[in-house]
Amino acid sequence: MLEKVKLALRITHNLLDNDILDTINTARSEMIRAGVSETVAESNRDIVEMAIKTYCQYIYANNEKMAEGFFKSWQYQLENIRKSTL
Repeated sequence: MLEKVKLALRITHNLLDNDILDTINTARSEMIRAGVSETVAESNRDIVEMAIKTYCQYIYANNEKMAEGFFKSWQYQLENIRKSTL
């Protein structure tokens, strides 16, 4: 998952790996807090991975407008995962 997120963030170095891993874990925790089952949140399903990448893009966005767009996308994805029967 780390390499997929780094690719989405366009990060090629390893200096932020620990921070990115923390952000990935936070995204999974936020999913659980929002009502997604722990089994789904901890899975590597495509829809879950895409939501995690979007959450990380929100956190690491370069400006407020980009962050807002990623946050709205994250909320939409989270809501769909929460409602799904994965």
